[in-house]
Amino acid sequence: MRRILFIMLSMVFVASSAFAQGTFSYKEIKDGVFKSKTVNGVRSMNNGKEYTTQVGNKIIKYSYKSGKEVGVIFDGDAQEPKFSFKSYEFSGDEKQIMLITDIKPIYRHSYTAENYIYNLESKSLIKLSEDGKQQVATFSPDGTKVAYVRDNNMFWYDIASKTTTQFTFDGKFNFILNGIPDWVYEEEFGFSRAFAWSPNSDAIAFYRTDEENVEEYDMNMFKNELYPTVYSFKYPKAGEQNSIVSILVYNLGDKKTTTVDTGVETDIYIPRIKWSTDNNQLIVFRMNRLQNQLDLLMANAQTGESKTVYTEKEEKYIERVTDETITFLPDGDRFIIKSEKDDFMHLYLYSLTKGELNAITSGDWEVTSILGVDNKKGLV
Repeated sequence: MRRILFIMLSMVFVASSAFAQGTFSYKEIKDGVFKSKTVNGVRSMNNGKEYTTQVGNKIIKYSYKSGKEVGVIFDGDAQEPKFSFKSYEFSGDEKQIMLITDIKPIYRHSYTAENYIYNLESKSLIKLSEDGKQQVATFSPDGTKVAYVRDNNMFWYDIASKTTTQFTFDGKFNFILNGIPDWVYEEEFGFSRAFAWSPNSDAIAFYRTDEENVEEYDMNMFKNELYPTVYSFKYPKAGEQNSIVSILVYNLGDKKTTTVDTGVETDIYIPRIKWSTDNNQLIVFRMNRLQNQLDLLMANAQTGESKTVYTEKEEKYIERVTDETITFLPDGDRFIIKSEKDDFMHLYLYSLTKGELNAITSGDWEVTSILGVDNKKGLV
């Protein structure tokens, strides 16, 4: 009741302040007359001195030091014909931009879209595919290729030759998903792209999710129509059959696909996969169904063989696994683990070959986020 009263008083205060300065219309409220000014979608440039953000159909570069505009990276209004986009991503070398258009949401994080590649040197703009919308289109680390998912199957596109290669063929809605997670993984583990390029851009590790035996759930969808439509998707309730997830590695050179050994138990979760700085080492995060044990498996990307290099057990549950859970250092052997194993969330330094080396932080306080690592000075 106090909260409701507080909200009502806040509304009265805002309205009173606005009336004191003049009248306002419904359209002005809708257009954000009371919206606070802020900076959204900041993307730091590789030089550490500048950042970009999207303003309308433009990508504008700003200086951190002065706060002033430095230049326009891309202007969709200047294209012939005019080009509108919803979001963008740079390639690793910042020579190309992925422009994302015509977005259609699926679940909380996932969507389909049309993607375009803009080359900053040649000023050329090409469409990624003419065969339908894509999901999770992602540049390779060297910027020469793009991997994406369509209709639950995986593809990779060579930018120079403009050729597309499909490398999974069993994808089917409500049966098999390649390169994208099911609803449970997207909702509970917070990701929509279920694949990762190798550091050398010559292989792609990806999830294959078999949800055939998961029960379907019918949900009414309201789309500004008199009657709703029914959307049926695989939704396991507590204790019911989950999807069976496997991890595979596709080699672009010999077109060979290798299955990673994740153990004999299939009623598990794989909340993340992550390449180490070694191009042949893939780290697989494995959790039991109760989510109170986390194992890190180091897998050989060529053979699929794996071994456990880290195990953590908790009485209740492991704090949610994210991309920050493990951070690899350049030597390919050491990594930083973010763990609650000593009651508080802290950072620990580990070695793939020697195990735990030392605690980086400690005390009756918690590390909430890793902002960066200075490898030269040895600071986090």
